[in-house]
Amino acid sequence: MEKVETDALVAELAMPSLKRLAGKCEHFVGATAVLNSATGSILNRLDESDLIGVRPPVGALHNLAIALMESCEDHELAKAWQRVQAGNAKK
Repeated sequence: MEKVETDALVAELAMPSLKRLAGKCEHFVGATAVLNSATGSILNRLDESDLIGVRPPVGALHNLAIALMESCEDHELAKAWQRVQAGNAKK
């Protein structure tokens, strides 16, 4: 998701189909520091843009990541995983 343009993220966050991934109760299983950092960077980018009025909850970004993975090519997912692993190795 870090490679997705901000305006595309905003459009995806507004899609009704994203709601199918959310439940009534938001909860998280532990995420790595690298994923938390990436999430924070994306939220900051959204905040700094004039494309969205209200900062989305972290859960909305996690759901968006799942939705975007559905449309990714295998090689794109592999590259994203390698970036996460490389970031974890630095910690």
